[in-house]
Amino acid sequence: MIRIFLFSLICVTFVSCALVDSSFRSEIVFTKEPKNEYTEVEFLTRQPSRVALRIGSISSSGNGYADFDDLVIDAKKKAARIGGDFIIQEDAGIDKSTVWIPGSSTYDSSANVSWGSSHGYGSSTAKGRSTGPSMINIAKPWSVFSVWVYASAQTGLRLNEHNGIESFHLNSDAPRAGIKVGDQVIGIDGLDVADERVIHHLMSVRPGDKMNITFLRDSQRIECQITALPN
Repeated sequence: MIRIFLFSLICVTFVSCALVDSSFRSEIVFTKEPKNEYTEVEFLTRQPSRVALRIGSISSSGNGYADFDDLVIDAKKKAARIGGDFIIQEDAGIDKSTVWIPGSSTYDSSANVSWGSSHGYGSSTAKGRSTGPSMINIAKPWSVFSVWVYASAQTGLRLNEHNGIESFHLNSDAPRAGIKVGDQVIGIDGLDVADERVIHHLMSVRPGDKMNITFLRDSQRIECQITALPN
């Protein structure tokens, strides 16, 4: 009986804490200093307005005692070790399973009776088996997070979905360079804005660097030079 109790206690102790298993998959070669604390990594529900580059993804799964908050914390810890600035949850779900848990127990019983000069003693041993509860449902959460890093600099131009200029950053020198609201940006430093290399290029730009912006105004192609701002 003691042996059975200790076995049950060990099982309960082992499974009653949340466990998360996760792995990181790199998508580009990118080197950045790791963060001291995982709390420096943000958890966002959508991409920010700041320039950022996706560097990989983290797949996480938890046991029956883990929840999505545990997955987020684990993903932030992994992102911090590779220098990520924020993570975004891209997919999530719950894997459900039913587990059969049998149980058993034994007990001894004895009796000692005395009445006047009569004494009697009897003993009996009985064994029984119990199975309650016999089944439990286990829900294991899983999620896929993307890991992103911010660029250190930005153009200072606020663009719409068609790359048209809607406004300027307060410290931008773009208006003095001749750029106007409504101009459509088509290139940055000789790269087409539709070229995926533009984001990689922006990651190498530092605040104070000069950037050549190519844009269209009334079907006329114009090029100006502006100063990169802190992102």
